[in-house]
Amino acid sequence: MVGGSWGMAIQHQRDTRDGRTSPERADVAERQLRGPQLFGAASVGTRLAEILADLTATVPQNASGAGMALHLTEDVGRAAGLAARHDAPEASTAGAIGHALGFLESAFDPRSGRFRVGRRIGGDWLAQPASYEGHARVLRGLSQIMVHADEEISRRRASRIFLHALAATAAFRDHRTVAASAIACADVVQAPMSGGAASSHLTGVGRRLAVVLADSMEIGGPEWPWPAPVVSAGSATLPHAVLLAAHADDRSDWLRYGIAALRWLVSAQMSRENHLSLIGSQGWWKRGTPPASFDQHPGDALGLLEAAAVAHQVTGDREWVYVAEAAFAWFLGQNDLRQPVAEVATGTCHDGLRSDGVDPGTSLESALDWFSSILAMQALRDRLEADRPFAGAAARLSEPLLPAGAERSSASSPSE
Repeated sequence: MVGGSWGMAIQHQRDTRDGRTSPERADVAERQLRGPQLFGAASVGTRLAEILADLTATVPQNASGAGMALHLTEDVGRAAGLAARHDAPEASTAGAIGHALGFLESAFDPRSGRFRVGRRIGGDWLAQPASYEGHARVLRGLSQIMVHADEEISRRRASRIFLHALAATAAFRDHRTVAASAIACADVVQAPMSGGAASSHLTGVGRRLAVVLADSMEIGGPEWPWPAPVVSAGSATLPHAVLLAAHADDRSDWLRYGIAALRWLVSAQMSRENHLSLIGSQGWWKRGTPPASFDQHPGDALGLLEAAAVAHQVTGDREWVYVAEAAFAWFLGQNDLRQPVAEVATGTCHDGLRSDGVDPGTSLESALDWFSSILAMQALRDRLEADRPFAGAAARLSEPLLPAGAERSSASSPSE
């Protein structure tokens, strides 16, 4: 798990003469970006439309390969949001998104302000609410529909559900779920139909998490600048949210905290061979102990990819492009086991890497992580071609709180 200097990896990946990606690296990155757009004869859009048809049906179609007795509300929200984001002329997803919105409208419980966890195949809803994490995932899917859906009626329906469901996030206490709700708000902060609620929430969460990160850096120093004794699943969500809030509010101080925290997380997960070596779920990373090497999960690769893409947006620094590439390449076999996690030909994705090999399970959650990674990399590619990083607070960003070349001198702690 322990990697060499991340700064060395970045330098190795750059062309030292002009600061651009080397020709070899550029060729690899281009193949990664171009190859997975199609899964044989079925595109991402086609697969998402099939998955949504299965998830919203009361009689299972088995298009997703799940054969589930229960359709989870968070899966419907995520799939619908991805379908709205994907420009798929060969696969109309408008009808599928409409059915998904009907599902989400029924899943929302106005008495609690929460989404029900899911619906059985026969049509009966489970009484218990979705987890806070699941609630935040549905919000993210709705925000993507609000921004990307072709039909105005779909955007308005998504907005109504989003605004009603946003109020429940006031009860969130875990930093990761709070951050996830802010990321959803960042998608729609400029949308008139958000009524300013999304902007207010993003600012409030950004302020809260920036203080948390600043205090953690002061207390833990460069060895453990983290607001918990354990780094676990979804850790990249915190700096991701802070970076988005920093851009929205033009706060260079928040930006510095977000970049420093993300750089520390990446330095702990970049191997000496310059591939991503994710912190494993069999123990995670407890302060003072080595990070667990396995099991590694697709959601954490996606989290680093999306956070790195935002870091590039707000700073224009190419180092974050390389991080995003490494996270995407993890799915394709550039990982500790040198085995692909995603099945490009079918559009399925394994549930991670175990010490004894690739996890044979292929869940819908992992497939959605894979689709999200594809769309995130396509968006990054489009932005690089247009060469349009964000302006604002990034223009005043000074040296990061933690060094870019932060290197872990032992398996238990990073050091300068």
